[in-house]
Formats: sequence, C-alpha cells, structure tokens
Amino acid sequence: MSGAQIEGGLILHPDVKEASVVPVTLPGEEEPAPYGFIVKKPGSNLTVDEFVQWTAQELTANMKLYGGVSFINALPLSTSGNSKTDQQALKRMAQEAVDCR
Repeated sequence: MSGAQIEGGLILHPDVKEASVVPVTLPGEEEPAPYGFIVKKPGSNLTVDEFVQWTAQELTANMKLYGGVSFINALPLSTSGNSKTDQQALKRMAQEAVDCR
C-alpha cells in the first residue's frame, strides 16, 4: 500500500490535521515498514498511545504504522519553494527514531 493511501486513512482521525508516511528500515528486516508523522489539530490532547490504539481499531492491517509514529508540530517543506513536504527530511527523522530505539 502506498504512503499516500495510508495517509488518507490517518487523517480520518478527528484530531489529525496532517499526516505523512515514509518507509523506514527496521533492524533485522529487509522490507521497509511505514513510519508516520502526525500533525495534531490545535488544542488536541491526543497521545501516541491513543493514536496507535485508534489505528489498530479503525485501519486495515496493511495501513498500520509498523515502523512507528511521531507527533510533530509541522511537516517540513522542501527548499525548492513548491510547498511540498520534504520527504527526504522525514525519512532521515524516521530512521533516526528507529535507530535510537
């Protein structure tokens, strides 16, 4: 399943403003796993644990964030000036998070 398809499921949560999914390499695994970055709506008290529970109940198995999930204040934008999410920056951030576990 593509990252865009998973993102479409993640933004169905009422406290999610934006979502981006990137592939990450887990230790001992050959296939990349999806890692999600979530921007919460202002005033949201949603926790990572609550969000993971919601995904387990509401999303299909192929939409799960097996690589992990992080809440961030804003998605990084590319420096090319086109207002697109900087996927390379997110991939680096995701891999760093996985490597630090």
